[in-house]
This record gives sequence, structure tokens and C-alpha cells, in this order.
Amino acid sequence: MTRQTGQQATIRKQLVEERRRRIAEDLADSLEGELRTDRTALSLYATDASLFEIEPLAVALPRNSGDVVRLAAYSAEQGIPLIARGAGSGLAGGAIGRGIVIDFSRYMNQVLSIDRDRVRVQPGVTRDQLNAALRPHGRYFAPDPSNSRITTVGGMLAVDAAGAHAIRVGSTRDHVFSIECVVSGGQRFEAGTESLGTADSSVPRIVSLGSSPADTAFSSPGTALAAHTAATRKTAIVEGLAELLDTSQALIRQHQPPLLRNSSGYLLRGILAGTRLDLARMLVGSEGTLALFTEATLYTMAIPEHRSAALLLFGSLDQAISATQRILPMDPSACDLLDRRLLSLGRQADPRFRDMISPDAEAGLVVEFTAGSARDAMLRLQDLQLLLRSEQIDFRCSRTAVDYDDVELLWRLPAQIVSVLASLRGDSRPLPFVEDVAVPPDQLAEFLVRAQRVFQKHEVTATLYAHAASGQLHFRPILPVPSRGDATLLMNIASDLYSEVARVQGTISGEHGDGISRTPWISSQYGPLVAVFRNVKKLLDPLNLMNPDKIISNDPQPLTGFLRETRLHQAAAESAPALLPVMQFAWQPQAAADAAVRCNGCGSCRVPLPTERMCPFVDHSHSEDFTPRAKANLLRRALCADAPADLLQSESIKPVIESCFNCRQCEIDCPSEVNIPHIVLEARAQFVRAHGLTRTQWLLSRVHNWGKLASRFAWLVNPLLRYRATRHLLQRFTGIAAERRLPAFAARPFMETLRVRREDNSGAPGSNRPTVVYFVDYFA
Repeated sequence: MTRQTGQQATIRKQLVEERRRRIAEDLADSLEGELRTDRTALSLYATDASLFEIEPLAVALPRNSGDVVRLAAYSAEQGIPLIARGAGSGLAGGAIGRGIVIDFSRYMNQVLSIDRDRVRVQPGVTRDQLNAALRPHGRYFAPDPSNSRITTVGGMLAVDAAGAHAIRVGSTRDHVFSIECVVSGGQRFEAGTESLGTADSSVPRIVSLGSSPADTAFSSPGTALAAHTAATRKTAIVEGLAELLDTSQALIRQHQPPLLRNSSGYLLRGILAGTRLDLARMLVGSEGTLALFTEATLYTMAIPEHRSAALLLFGSLDQAISATQRILPMDPSACDLLDRRLLSLGRQADPRFRDMISPDAEAGLVVEFTAGSARDAMLRLQDLQLLLRSEQIDFRCSRTAVDYDDVELLWRLPAQIVSVLASLRGDSRPLPFVEDVAVPPDQLAEFLVRAQRVFQKHEVTATLYAHAASGQLHFRPILPVPSRGDATLLMNIASDLYSEVARVQGTISGEHGDGISRTPWISSQYGPLVAVFRNVKKLLDPLNLMNPDKIISNDPQPLTGFLRETRLHQAAAESAPALLPVMQFAWQPQAAADAAVRCNGCGSCRVPLPTERMCPFVDHSHSEDFTPRAKANLLRRALCADAPADLLQSESIKPVIESCFNCRQCEIDCPSEVNIPHIVLEARAQFVRAHGLTRTQWLLSRVHNWGKLASRFAWLVNPLLRYRATRHLLQRFTGIAAERRLPAFAARPFMETLRVRREDNSGAPGSNRPTVVYFVDYFA
């Protein structure tokens, strides 16, 4: 790096820091929620579950829709982008960017009301939390993405999430009645199915900027947006869309075929029907590039009373695909395909599948049916086997299930795929960057041949999991984890694979969205229809401030510029190793970085359900700071990012490193088996090295000495500890809560007592009694 380049980089950083300072000053007293610009928050929200990394300008955690209105108005006034975020579990990089990241999962996570067949929710509630609230009513929200424990409803709306049962229940947009949205400039209104000419929603609730003092905290004088009320803005949007779609019908029909699954670009097909325009349906899948969602009214379905499922094994992938084509006319509720590698990993991961899956199986199908009775559900499975045998398809029915628990067991096989893949050891991993293609189901066999040729051309092995009934294919090529600047192979694989997708009239994204991963190929997929997408974007977001450079980009960047750093900070490692943190435990910086990089950000550690194990701190709070992945992310950025020296020394890191008491539950349940407790200890040691111990930490770090002393005077200390005044004094000096009743101190240490007892112990060495190892602690 030349001196001039270094000076330019320093100036850029100073300008960015000045902008952050202004944002903090402008918004700190204007939001009911939180606004953070500290180094810790910026690091935690620089990544999601994708391969990418972009440090934001700030992080906002709104408490209500009014906060979102104020953020949107301020964004338009200052020209600062807004990036909506739910659980941060997306694989395409759609929830990161250079602007203000808005985390809806922290506070806006409530189920607001439940009606007969509808439910009103905030965007931060997870799909499983929503269904837990609906279950007592015999209803459920049907779309079922594989990470439904983690993913938020807002995230599902953003990418039009689907899942294994999409062939029967459709995708998220098929279950949306209306959405309360905030557009660029701060106007808030309800979007539903609109009548042209009046723009009256089927839910006539319109709130304008200016309806309350809180909503007018920031106005935008001098701009066209400030002149409109929310109702006027909505009318302009609806009428503009109607005209645009009406004049573009031929392009839409030609370049947006009616695939069963397609979340790439903006959905325009079928949005305009006569005198009605389905605005809510169009907004679903727009990835926060057109509007921010603050509430939604969703349709619910009755929970199926009777289900049946079967696990079918095949001697070849071709046989499994052929079986899928025969099964579709039977109207299955789901039909998922797993390749040989995933079946093998499933056998290893769960002993229940070892007897169920033969080692020589090359492919498997999990097929499910719903029926009106248990008998009919079983008959559907019998009909399935009779049909395949009559078609002379070679298969083995490994397991059938009719009971709820047995059906759920079979679905654990595909459900654990991401976890199993993440646990693979070695330098290479299954990477999610072409993991979401979808093709017409009748083209599945031909496309798989084409895809295999692409992987062979690049000498790459890939795993395959598919929602075969809807043509949804999840490929994960097994490659070394890339770092910034070395993704040429990823780009080449994606380009070649997407060319084959186009040849069979498929789509580059079926349910995960475009994000950073696929935006560079939007033009290749849609051709002249992209011009219509641009006009849609311009109509709703004329200043290009809503999640810019996703779906529509004036200058699509290759993946190489956004890949998260996974190698040691090169400038420090090569020319000034002293700039790297000095490891406080017995591992080198590279080993520490490797441990942190194992975290892929999947968000499994964010599970907030009380029935699930993971981190007790996450059960207590929805804060990203408390998640195990936050610890891994901070250590990785400290070792690999551009400014590693002071991250682990900042005061803002304390809530992250103190939200762990080493229960090790995260290490057990983490799909990638990341040693988070060790990472936390290293981070704490780094912080103490810079700041020293507090009085409380100093006292408690010598508890063994105080214990010995207290034991000598147990006759005095134990009675004193019963008095509340004594405990309040301890709280003042040690930080131990006065409400905590400490155990009594023993007058004689355990080991001394044991030695006395051993003198008369008939079980001394040499006896036939079994050996017992007893670990002595302070409370032994």
C-alpha cells in the first residue's frame, strides 16, 4: 500500500466516523428504541448467515412503527440507506449493507391479535413462535422454511420463503392479507389488494406522517416526498404501478414464466387483474428494497389432522427423479430429495437413521400425504408403493409413518441437513452461493445432468437437497472457505450454473432471495424486464435508499468485494505482527481465527423458544449481543478485519463477553461445533489485559483464598452471613447480590475429612470395590 493510498483510506475512515457521530447525535433522542454506533454493534451486524460482510454506518433497534417512520424520514433527509434485518439467517447477504441496519427482532416481535382465519404480527416474531401462539386455536402459518425456529416473519416476507410443503400450501405471499409498510420518506400505509382509482385497501387503515408529533420528528422540506401525505403517496404508487404493469404485460408474460417457485426479482405476473392491484403480493419478496414492513395480517390454516410419510431409497439419482415425476399426480403435500452424501451424513448424525438407511443407497425421497383419516393416510402410502412398482421403478420403502411423532422423525432427516453440513471438518466446506435454483419439475432430470457437467468442469463436488415436487434445488459446492478477493472460482461456477438454469426456463432464486449472491445475474435472467423492475424501484424508492444494490443495482459488484474476511489481517500478519492481539491462551492467532471462522452465522444459537436448548442468555433476551455467534464474530473480526487492534478492548464489548457462564450448551448444540466458551475466555482475557480487573473481579478471582480464611472462622462467618446487613455489605464490595444466600463454610476441608475416614476405610487400595473418582469443588 502506497503512502498516498494509506492517507486516502485514513481520510475515508475519518469521514465515516464523522458521519456516524452525526447519526448518533441526530437520532439518539428521537427513537423510543435504540441507536448504536459502537464498534461491537457494527461488527455484529456486518454479517449474516451468508459468505459476505459489510460494516454498517449504524444499527437501529426500533420499538414500534413510529420509530421506523422516523428512521425512513431521516434516511430521505440525509441520504442514508436503510437495511431491514430479522434474524440475520439469510444465505444471500440481503440483510447487510452500508447504511443503518434496522433489527426488527429485538423489540418488534409480538403476535398482536388472532382472529378466526387471520393473525396480526410484528415482523420480528419467528415462524415457530407464531405457530406456538396459533396452536391452541387449531391453526398454523403454513410456509415452512427449514430454519423456521430462527427465521422471522419479516424475513419470510422479504424473500417469499417457502419450504418442503410449498407444493401443497404455496409460499409466504400466498398467505398474506395485508402489510403495514413504510416507504422512503417516512410515509406509512396499509398495503393490500387495491381498487384502482381510489387506492382504498381491503383494510382501510392509512396512517400519514404528521398524524402525531412523533411521526413528524423529521420532515423533508424541498423534496417531492415531503409534499405528500401517506394516502396521497399510496395513491401515486398504486396508480403508477397499474400504468407500468398494464403497458408491460407482454414483457412480463415472456420473461417471468409462472414457475412454482421464484423469489428472484420483483413478482409482476398476476399483480394487476382488471381493476384491482395486489400491492401486498408484489411487495412480498422485495427484500426491503421497496418498503419496510412493520406489521402484517396473515392468513392461517387448520392444522392437518392426519398425515402419513414414507422414506424411499433408490439405487440411483435417476431412479429417484423418475419416481418424483410419477408421484406428483398423487398430490403429495411434500416430496423432498436427498443425495447419497446427505443420506450418509444423516446415518452418522442420528443413530435412528443407521438401520433405516442402507449404506448403498444413492438417493432418497421423503414423501408426505395429508388425508381425512388415519386409515386414508395409510392407504395413500400403500397406493404410492403400488404405483411405483407398477411403473417398474426400483426402490425400497425404508420406513412408513402415520403417527405424528413418527412423521416428524422422518422430517428430521432433511431438517438436520444444514447442521450436518456445517459440522464437516477440514479446510473445505459446503458453501451456500448457488444454493437456491429452481426449475420446472418436468425439467428436473435434464437439469441435474447439466448441473453435474458444470461441477465436473470446475472439478468440484456438491451436495444436493431438493424440494423435488416444486423443482427447488439446494446445491452446496464443497470448497475452501473463500476470503475477500479470491472468489473467482465461485463466480465462474455461478455463471455456468445459471446459464444452464436459463436453458430450462428456471430461476436463479426459488426461496432465499437475490441479496448480494444473485443480484449480478438478475439482468441475465430477466433481460429487458429489468427495465420494468427499475421503474418499480424508482416509483417506490426514488432516492434508492431502501437496501440499495440488492435486486436492482446500477453497478452490480462481483462477489469478491463483499466476502467476509476469514484470514488473519494481512498487513499485521505480514509486516507488523505486533498489531495482532497477543493470545492469552495456548493457541496462535491463526488457530484462534480458524476456531472463530468455523461459525457460519446460521443463527441456530438465536432460538428463543423455551422448549429448545442453547444459550440461557438468549432465552432471557432477544439481543444479538447475547448470542454465541456474536462471540465468534467479534474474535474473527479482531483477527481478520482492517482494524483489529482495539476491538476486543472497547467498553461496548463487555455485554457480549459477560453474557456467558461457561455452561457449554452452545458448544454441544452448535451445528458447526464452535468452541464458544474458549473464544469467550480469550476475549475476556484480551479485555482484562487492556483494562485490568475490577474490584469485584479481583476479589472473586481469589475466592479460594477467601474460602480458606472463612473456613478457619466458620463459627463466626456462617452466623454473620444469615444477616441481611452482612449480605448488603458483601454486595457493595463484591457485587454478589444480597438476595443470594451463600452456602455455609465447612470448618474442616473435605480432603482433610477424607484422610481421616480413609484410616478405617475397608475399601482401601487393593480391595475388590470399584474405583470412584470424585472431583472436589468449593461446594463439595
